[in-house]
Amino acid sequence: MGLQIAISHCRLSFFGGPLLNRVIITILSSFVIAWTGLASDLCHDYYLSSAVKRSFALTVIQNSSNQLNNRNLGLNRAKVMAEISKDPHYKWIYSDLMNENLNFAMSRNETSREGIMQNGFMNFHETHRSATGMTEQDRIALEAAMLGVSKKIYKENVPAAERPLYLYLAPKVGSKIKRETEAQSYGTDTYLFKIDKVGSMATWVLGDSLDRNLNLSVSGAYLKVPLALRFQSWADRDLMLPRLRVQEPNLLPDELSLEDYSNWTTLPDGKEVQYNILVNQAYIEIQLWRSKNRKVTLDDVEAFVFRTNPPTGEFLKDLRRRGIKIYHNPGKLRDSLGEDLLWTKDLDKSTRRKN
Repeated sequence: MGLQIAISHCRLSFFGGPLLNRVIITILSSFVIAWTGLASDLCHDYYLSSAVKRSFALTVIQNSSNQLNNRNLGLNRAKVMAEISKDPHYKWIYSDLMNENLNFAMSRNETSREGIMQNGFMNFHETHRSATGMTEQDRIALEAAMLGVSKKIYKENVPAAERPLYLYLAPKVGSKIKRETEAQSYGTDTYLFKIDKVGSMATWVLGDSLDRNLNLSVSGAYLKVPLALRFQSWADRDLMLPRLRVQEPNLLPDELSLEDYSNWTTLPDGKEVQYNILVNQAYIEIQLWRSKNRKVTLDDVEAFVFRTNPPTGEFLKDLRRRGIKIYHNPGKLRDSLGEDLLWTKDLDKSTRRKN
């Protein structure tokens, strides 16, 4: 029996006798589009009336979340989540995801170490370097589309330093499930971030956000990405659960990724799709949206994993000073990475010198 995602963030109530209620329901049933717009506007007004201060991008995402939720007023989100919590096909991920017992991970090359130490983590719009081959205008078009706004509005309201950092969802060090292989191809150093420090800045999407627009000219006209496929708030991470079902409940997946490309699944908007129509890369992409007063730095990092050369010099001292655990993963990327091994050689040398 297929599970459907149900949403119930904003609710509408009608007061009056049974006859009046029937009349209202009949009118609304005849004008579904108008009903959806009304629900969206109410949620929009409710959100803007709150005293929450956040970046423009996160404000847009929260409003989109409210709209998405109202487009599914007839479904019961809590009921579906209760079913998933008991279903053994989701046992491998349910508790860790909902309790945030995971990390956000970013893989970078060794050459980025000094810059990260001095300036914090920066995006393509700031560094003008990208492993994807996209131009800055391509990236602006894509990010605007994934927010559901025009390129003009995006450029005017989201300065370069507030555009997203791209990460991926990863298991904790020591987990039986490994980090997704393709996501680690972006660099030989992996930074594991504390979700409790940066979760409020985070959004997510299943797969590489570039994948869903590869067949479009992102430099051309305004892209229209369906609401359910845009960046989603980390607070709404339960919405990814129906798409993380494993086929065999007693077998853990090798990596934290989309398990089976050929599975049909139901998106929040009710459409039936296959994974491989949407994604080529199977990782769960995370975006971090900074604000003028909030950078992302090594203070937000829990652990550092290197595959080739260990950290040295001031970078090593900075990691130790901040209490960041250092691990070495000796595995080869294409041969399935090995185990993360706690690295203490610098501490061992220091102890020997004291003795």
